[in-house]
Formats: sequence, structure tokens, C-alpha cells
Amino acid sequence: MTELYEKDGRKLPARPAITLPAFLRNGPLFFLVLCGLFPAVPRAACLNNVWEMSTIWPKDCTPGTEFDGRYMDAGNDTAPVAQLSGSVQVAIGGGVTKTLSWRLHYWESKFAQSRTNDSLPFLLVLHSWHDGASINELLNQEEAKMVYEGAWEDVIILSVAIENGNDDNTWWWGYRVNPVNTGTPTPWAENAILSLLKTRLTDAASLLYAQGATKLNGKRINTNRVYLYGSSMGGTGTMHMGIKHPEIFAAIHADAGFSDYLGPCGAFCTWFNSGFIGSAAENLNTKGLDSANYNARNYTDMRWFVSDHKGRSWELGPGAGKKFEPPYVFISHGKADSSVNIASVNRLWTALAARRFGASLYRHTGDHGGYGYIKWQALANFRKDQSYLAFTNNSTDVKTTNTAETYNFLDKVGWNVNSVSDVSNRYSVMLTGNGTVDVTVRRLQRFTVAPLQAFNYWLGATTGTGTTVTADSNGVITVAGVVVRDSILLTLAPKTSDVLPKEKKTVINFSAGQNGDFLDLQYAFDRGGLAGLEIRNVAGKVLLNLSVNLKSSGVYRLPLRTLAPALGGGGVLVIRLMEGGKPLARKLVTIHG
Repeated sequence: MTELYEKDGRKLPARPAITLPAFLRNGPLFFLVLCGLFPAVPRAACLNNVWEMSTIWPKDCTPGTEFDGRYMDAGNDTAPVAQLSGSVQVAIGGGVTKTLSWRLHYWESKFAQSRTNDSLPFLLVLHSWHDGASINELLNQEEAKMVYEGAWEDVIILSVAIENGNDDNTWWWGYRVNPVNTGTPTPWAENAILSLLKTRLTDAASLLYAQGATKLNGKRINTNRVYLYGSSMGGTGTMHMGIKHPEIFAAIHADAGFSDYLGPCGAFCTWFNSGFIGSAAENLNTKGLDSANYNARNYTDMRWFVSDHKGRSWELGPGAGKKFEPPYVFISHGKADSSVNIASVNRLWTALAARRFGASLYRHTGDHGGYGYIKWQALANFRKDQSYLAFTNNSTDVKTTNTAETYNFLDKVGWNVNSVSDVSNRYSVMLTGNGTVDVTVRRLQRFTVAPLQAFNYWLGATTGTGTTVTADSNGVITVAGVVVRDSILLTLAPKTSDVLPKEKKTVINFSAGQNGDFLDLQYAFDRGGLAGLEIRNVAGKVLLNLSVNLKSSGVYRLPLRTLAPALGGGGVLVIRLMEGGKPLARKLVTIHG
């Protein structure tokens, strides 16, 4: 570990000194300050000015501080347990090779209530421009930021560096090769990082176990929970790498980066128009994900990729015929950014909203990197194998000229990620918060939708006549003008009739018992899906009533403090699993204080 320094009484690994290239030394400073994700939640709550961990999304509990979203003191909730470093040689053409260095960081949750899973989430981080920093310092930058992140589960982080603090001017993409600076625009850096990532996803846990992280014995990476984060140059790489690879990433957060290289881009434009992707007059091509040739200036424009191109090369390449939908995209950027102009992000945001892709945006009033620290929990709520919601026409958005702007902050209107039920003929999700939004269902797993197909939807009770909604020409369903007051269940089904089709689970096994500070419900059904969980005391008073999304078998863990103070120091609970208002199973459990 590098030497520690104090900040507000909290220890962090030391940051490297920053030396800019000559053409920027008299210009705006380029530095890395990782940005927070967005206060995002069913019933987000703050207790004693910290985030209450039983909520789904992070919430801004202490406005005006850089530690928003944490729910324990920094350094007490998570800590690095093991590291492992290495490097690979990358042949970029013409006999030229470059060194890609990497480091794995294992962070162990220190919460007594932390989740224990056989598989772990994984975060790839891309550092900002730090010319003059050593490779060791670059590889440790992102680890420092995790000190500020409350985490109720272990996580493995992969940091990378190429040659030097500005990553050999690749911007995490590449540049012209064969020969270098004058040949073909080639994403050699992006390709090398993705190749390394795929390898580390298979062996990271075992490699760190060999380094002394005994808790990782027999564990693996959950490839449905892979995330990407970067700021400045790293934010640029995050947008370009993440948006083009939904087969890898569940969600991404890009702070203060370029979503294209078309300008305005200040002094960087000289490089972008010469040795990087070439000028408009040169009209150079680059290879796409499907190995076809595309105009390099278009293909490195993420607005073009999601709108004009519609991700077609992904569908023909790694998507293997699937419909292109990017991972959920979080973006933060300063309106007054004098180093990386916000214009390209504004163009990308307009395109994402027009296509109704899932995204949240924070336009703050500061300069480059002027907003907080990454809040890991928001990313970690997304899964590649689970549907998410995209919001447009959101009444909770804050659109201003002179103050910060917020779009799709999920603590205002969001959804319960544990409530998503996605089967072939029925889809349901519990919306949370307060506001009115258009809701688009994205990254469907089993619920099938054809272009222009008619559906019924229900809000709240699933009895009686549903309301008709029709998928668009791309096979995407949007339910307009949904009013959310605290929480409401949205249900969709094909329009074969105006009555929701009945489907009742068969209970194979159900048991319940206290496990320390938790109530564990062990269950087995003939199939998974949405179920009601009702908990009463012996006098019949309802202590909890909510919808949960259960697999066909498993354990559902509920913090007992969710029932406090109604539970008091102990007592007998009557637990019922419900479906369609009718009980599926019932158990009595004695709770000890």
C-alpha cells in the first residue's frame, strides 16, 4: 500500500503529483476527482445523517459534503484485503509493442450484516490524465476512492495503466497505427483492456486467494455484475468502451469525459484530428465490432453509435443477433468544465433520451471533476441478466440554467430491483418514489415483445380490465404518464384478453427462522416470480407487507430492524407468502431480542 494522508480525519492512499504536458501547462488543470453516482430507491432513508442500508438506492443524506451516500464511517465499512499486479505486452502493429499494466484489488465488507455470496461483483476502473505519475501510483488511484464507499458485500476491482500517466495518448481507445500516428485509426488499447478483463473475470478470485485472501476460496466473479467507472480521460473511455459492450457491463458511470472527439475539445483537438482518428478531410475508416469498415469519426461518436447506427455492428458482432441496448448509463459533468467541454455529453444525453435508453445525468455548476466521489452502490444494483427501467418526461427532473441540473435521479422515482418479474407472458416491477414518468422496459430477459404488438398494463391491483399499450416499431414498450406515490406495481401482459392471466406457484418447501439480526426465509417453488410477503404479530397486526421477486428456490434475507419498533425486543411472527391476495405458505417464528 502507498503512504497514507489525512483528509477530514479519514486516511487515504496518497495521490500522485500531476504534471501536464507542455501544451496544457498554462491551461486548465486536468485532475481526477471521482464523481458520485446519483442519489438514487424504494423509500430511501437517512438515519443520523447516513444512508440507511436497508434501502435499495443511495440517498444524498448530507448535502454539501463529498461523502454523500455512505452509511458508515470511511475506512470502517470496507477495507482492501489483497492485491495482485501484472502486465501484458500488446502488439499494436508494425512491430510496435506497448505494456498494459494491471492490478487486482480485493475489498472486503466489514459490516456484520454483509451479504455472503458464492460470486462477487467486479468493477473495472479507468484513471484520468495523470502525466508524471508512476505506474504503481496510477494502479492505486481508484482503490483510494473506495475508502469512501459503503459496501455491504465484497468486491473485486481491476485497475489498468498503459505506459504512462496519459496512457500513451490512447484515451483508453487507441490511435493510428501501421505506422504509428499516420496509419489506420485502431482501438488497440480498448481491445487489449477488454481481452485482459475477460481473462481476469475467470481467474481473479483464485489469484487473490493465492495472495492470502482466504475468504475467496472456491468463489468466482459474477459475470452478470460487471461494472465500469472512470473520470476525465477515464470517463471518456468509460462511455466509449461501456456503451459499445452491453454483453459485458451491467451499468457504467462516466464522469467529465468526451463522448466523441468532434469538439469543442480545446488543445486536445489537435491530437484527435491528427494521430488519433484523423481529420474530416482525411475521412479515415476504422474496424467496427463486426469487423466491417466505418468512418472513424462516426464510430468514435457515441451519439452516432446509439442513434444513427443503432448499435448495428454490436448486433452483428458480440451481440450475436440480439437487440442492441446499452448498459444503464450514469453521467456527471460540470457545465463550467474548462478542460473537457460538456458539449459532447449534451449530444449523447439527447440521443439516449430520444431512444429511451436507461440513463441518469447530473449537470453540476462546477469545473472539471468538480463533483464528489463515486458511489458504488448505485452501479451494484444493476445486473446484466435483469431488466431495468428507462425514464423519460420525468416530473422530478430539475432543469435550470444557473444551478445544478438532475435527470432521472432514482431516489426521486425509481424501482425495487428485487421486485422485477420477467417471464414469457408477464412482466411486473414495483415503482418507487413520488412523481410522474414515462416508463420504458429495457433489457428484457424472457418477456417477449414484437414490433407493434399490443399489450395490457395494470397499475396497482391486477384485477379487472387492463389498459392497452402498443410496442413501437423497434419492439420497445413505453407506458406513458405513470403516477408514482410512494410505490406502485406495474404489470404487463400480451393483449389476449382484458384480464391478467392467472399463474399460481406450487410450494415445494417453505421454512423461516431467525439468523442473528436477520429473518431468513428458505423456499422452493415450481418456478420463480413475484410474491407477496406479509408479516404479522400474534395479535394480527400487520408489521410488513411488500412484494418480493423470488427465484424458484433460495433464501430471502430480511433485516429484523425493518420490523422495528413494532417488533420490540422479540416475540412471535406470523409469516405468509402471498400470490394474488391468497396465501401460498404460512409459518410461525419466535424472535429473540
